[in-house]
Amino acid sequence: VQHNILMVCSNQVRQNINAGPFEQKYYSPGGEAIGFYSSVRLRTSLRERIKKERTIRGQKHSAVTGVRIDVQVFKNSIWAPYHTAPVHIRFDYGIDDVAANLQYIKTNTKNTKYGVGDMDLYASLDKSAGAVEEDKLEGKLREEVIVLWNEIEDAFSTDRKKRRI
Repeated sequence: VQHNILMVCSNQVRQNINAGPFEQKYYSPGGEAIGFYSSVRLRTSLRERIKKERTIRGQKHSAVTGVRIDVQVFKNSIWAPYHTAPVHIRFDYGIDDVAANLQYIKTNTKNTKYGVGDMDLYASLDKSAGAVEEDKLEGKLREEVIVLWNEIEDAFSTDRKKRRI
């Protein structure tokens, strides 16, 4: 019977200090049940800290305002594993999908500026994200990322007839 249930488990990983060169560097303590029975397993790692600098009353100040993390799919029995997705998290905002989408398009195309469709925005990621939100272009940006992502995925797909099992 199909119940349409999603169960999310979170656990810390430990370093596998006895790992050889071809073994995993990290392991999940507490047994193998989660690893065997899970359909999708994700691992997050810090890519970089988001820092801002401001001049206040003539004095420069800097603060870490967020992080960019990589989310790696290292087990996926539903679709293809081994994908990595960057996620931008602002401490006072949450997950910044607009900034991550703008960066994805810029990184994976020949664009030198951030933009949506044919419209060039700013060289600054923060200003560009603000412009997208102000002009209510989040949906168009998301669709553009999906189209680009599918183009990249299709370029690596196997062009052969499906196997019969």
